[in-house]
Amino acid sequence: MAALPISASLLPRAVSVVLLLAVGVLGARLTWQVVEPQVRPPVGVDIRPESAPAAAGEPRKSPLAQVADLPLFGELGVPAEPAPVVAPETQLRLRLVGLMAGDHPERGWAIIAEGGGQERLYTVGDTIAGQARLHQIHADRVILERNGRLETLRLPRADGTSSARADAPPRAPAAAAPERAQPSVQRSEWLDNPERLMQAVQARPVIRSGELHGVEVRPVRNAREFREAGLQAGDVITSVNGIPLSAIDDIERLLQELAGQSQVDVVLERDGQSISLGIQLLD
Repeated sequence: MAALPISASLLPRAVSVVLLLAVGVLGARLTWQVVEPQVRPPVGVDIRPESAPAAAGEPRKSPLAQVADLPLFGELGVPAEPAPVVAPETQLRLRLVGLMAGDHPERGWAIIAEGGGQERLYTVGDTIAGQARLHQIHADRVILERNGRLETLRLPRADGTSSARADAPPRAPAAAAPERAQPSVQRSEWLDNPERLMQAVQARPVIRSGELHGVEVRPVRNAREFREAGLQAGDVITSVNGIPLSAIDDIERLLQELAGQSQVDVVLERDGQSISLGIQLLD
């Protein structure tokens, strides 16, 4: 199957389904959108006309809560994920720009560029650059099938290199540093530039009891900016400006509010604890 080319204007809407809201402080845009009739949705997603209004008395789910109902992230009764595939690093001139991994390696999608060429959106089974087939999608890498052999293509680490191990344990925390200034981000680079944000931060939805609980975020590039925002790899953002992610009804209104604010308040989970964080938006 042909992959979907990603243009600069299409990228923020078509492939930032969870990412921009995940960093809600920084982009707050959890949307699901079919861009053109010929665009094929990710594997397993059934796009149907809008259903009839809920029956009287039945609570209406917010748009963000409805995202959790999509089979993007797996379904109850789906067999457990098989043991991780051990495959050598690919020698193809491919670059893994971003991905959305579900609870099974055959779900999700990946954004891959051939050398320095155009970025394209792929799902499992798609052919990449006429040389390999996308076989599996994991949280930090994808598995390719080429000439009957499996190969690994990884997300770049925060320092710009590919991770040497797929499941390496997190580094031990550094010694406590002196208290620093209030967490902050540059509005022009985080809020107004969704394409850059998507390439800099990896986000993964966290589903609990069938509901969207939050989004786990990790730096892909420029870990310094990630730290300056007060974030740590593995943080799970659960609310923006006092509103749980799954309860945000009017995304555009939230964006308008963020545009006029100098600070955004988020609640996140870190090491089992709930933390409130105020992040300044600097002009």
